Amino acid sequence: MEIPRKYIDSLSTLANQSNVDDHAFKSLLKIVHSTIGTSKPSETDLPICEADAIKMKEAYAAALTLFYEAAKHDATPQEITNILEDAGLSEDRSGLFMAIYEQNKQSIRNQLSKTSIGYSQIVDLTWRLDY
Repeated sequence: MEIPRKYIDSLSTLANQSNVDDHAFKSLLKIVHSTIGTSKPSETDLPICEADAIKMKEAYAAALTLFYEAAKHDATPQEITNILEDAGLSEDRSGLFMAIYEQNKQSIRNQLSKTSIGYSQIVDLTWRLDY
């Protein structure tokens, strides 16, 4: 599973406890948890902290992307923990992140299976190659 560097950098915003305190981090994870399978949150739902609003939106998008990519690839907890360590998240924050992921993994996989095209949906295919 590969996560683009820009998402890992956005997750690193969450590692700085002076900018994003524990309450704001938990609030962000709660919003990500509630967003899975529903519409996006409003700007007022994101936690208020020392990090600017754009950084928090990027961190929110990065966390949501990591949840969906990990579920799509059926990533092991060790793979996800390695990505979170690369972003600089502490063990406590990684543990909270993993708890939310494990809680939602099957729900995300079910949602992804409904939105993807499976081979059983292809009815007919005609292929021709002209030289």
